[in-house]
Amino acid sequence: MTILEVLISGGLFVLALALCGELAVMGIRSRSQSMNKNGEFRANLTLLHQLQVDLKETRQIYLPDLSDLAAHQPGTDSAALVLRLPAVDGSPRVVGWNLANQELRRIIYRPDFHPGVPASHLPQPNERTLTTQGIGNFTLQLEPPGQNYGSKLLRIRMDCLKPALQKIDVSQRLEL
Repeated sequence: MTILEVLISGGLFVLALALCGELAVMGIRSRSQSMNKNGEFRANLTLLHQLQVDLKETRQIYLPDLSDLAAHQPGTDSAALVLRLPAVDGSPRVVGWNLANQELRRIIYRPDFHPGVPASHLPQPNERTLTTQGIGNFTLQLEPPGQNYGSKLLRIRMDCLKPALQKIDVSQRLEL
């Protein structure tokens, strides 16, 4: 082999290695983006599942007034969704859900919560607040009872922003 053939084959080999390296980097970036997207979506679904659990256990909805069948956006165009649930010991437990700055939050309020007294709207100390980022829209709407054989169904819609870019639309039966 001549020196020219060695240089040409070496150059082609380096070019092939550079191409394979670029493909590997692109694959790693794609996997990382996919993992971030899936992680955000899982976090949103987990919080939505917690909302469904809270709605199943609800004894009373304090806020907002859903009887008008209009769509409500808790924390945006109406008061936060505030539910009274039974605690483990049987005492009342007050849970609030609202959307603020593209963040859906679940807050546990003190048991002396009263919807008409803003001074009583205080979070319970030492309780964990659940949050998820990237929610563009969070809408609640009570569906007309005639379409559901008299049962109360609450329609929940969530629009997840980047990176998840998903729309979630579920209905939850209320046992009030």
